[in-house]
Amino acid sequence: MATAPTSPPTFLTLPHELRHLILLPTCDINAPFLPAPPIPKVYLVHYCRSKDMDRWAATLKEVSPEIGGDVDRVLGEWMRRLWARFEEWKG
Repeated sequence: MATAPTSPPTFLTLPHELRHLILLPTCDINAPFLPAPPIPKVYLVHYCRSKDMDRWAATLKEVSPEIGGDVDRVLGEWMRRLWARFEEWKG
């Protein structure tokens, strides 16, 4: 018995966990700021990076509003990683 061909999966049909794994590396929190800037400049770096992440998340949501929840979850992970990096910089 022949089966009808199915259409290939799209990004939106992938499981949320897989979409998160795809979106996560689209924002690099480890982009060069090395050597670590001295305090208080490290606060400015943290602020600028978090604003960059917010802008990138907004761009992703504009491209596909259907992934807004995924983007919010990934943004939270980016911020968590940035905060950990910030703590390293502070020493």
